[in-house]
Amino acid sequence: MKFLKIIFLLAFAVSFYSCEFNNNPSTSTSAKVNRKVLVELSTNVNCVHCPPSGHYLDLIDTAIAGITSSDTNVITLRMHSSIFAGDPFYLYNVPVNSARQMYYFVLVNPSGYLNGAYMPSFNSQTWTNSINSALAQNETQSLSFTNTFDSTTGNGTISLNIAQISGSTAADLMLHVAIVESGMYYGGGTNGERWFNNILRDLITGANGTAITLPYSSTVNYTLKAGIIPSKADIIVFTQSQSTKEVFVVGKKKFL
Repeated sequence: MKFLKIIFLLAFAVSFYSCEFNNNPSTSTSAKVNRKVLVELSTNVNCVHCPPSGHYLDLIDTAIAGITSSDTNVITLRMHSSIFAGDPFYLYNVPVNSARQMYYFVLVNPSGYLNGAYMPSFNSQTWTNSINSALAQNETQSLSFTNTFDSTTGNGTISLNIAQISGSTAADLMLHVAIVESGMYYGGGTNGERWFNNILRDLITGANGTAITLPYSSTVNYTLKAGIIPSKADIIVFTQSQSTKEVFVVGKKKFL
């Protein structure tokens, strides 16, 4: 009986969220099998208009509500800003958060960026349509990576392989390796949010990334920043044109 109740509640949740966000994935453009996209959200714990977009991305991340044509291929990253004072997630790593904020010229929160392109003001159907269109495009680069971490020393190595599979390579291609953390609680914000996911904690390739040329096969050594809980962390790797801000390929793996 308990099992049946769980199944019923899960079915109810899927139905509710599908109605809440007015989606109809069956009529959306079909996603490419391996195509992944990156959605970056500039947000703040004291931004009263930020919770809806954050909640929307959290639902996509759980992959139970069928928000887009392929929720599992949508990678989300939250960048906390200085637009409202006192955000502890921004203050945790000011150099990294401020670098991304300045790179995108963020003036208001929330602000969303799909593969580096600015998204219109949050509307669930508009954002879903944009994400589905991006999912339907062909990959132009391939990406694979592994992470080796020594919990005793706090040091690790990420081995990466990136190649151009179609089109031409951007002349100003940058590599970004981000550490994000989920399941983080903070009760001091003024917008009602208490639990936060996919929070940008560090960029181990530097706040502004590392210039690379393709094909690229190399390793990145790092020391995990104090305060990050490995079991709650993920690694997000992506390439991006420094000038146009276009993200070409992105991948995500559990830190451990």
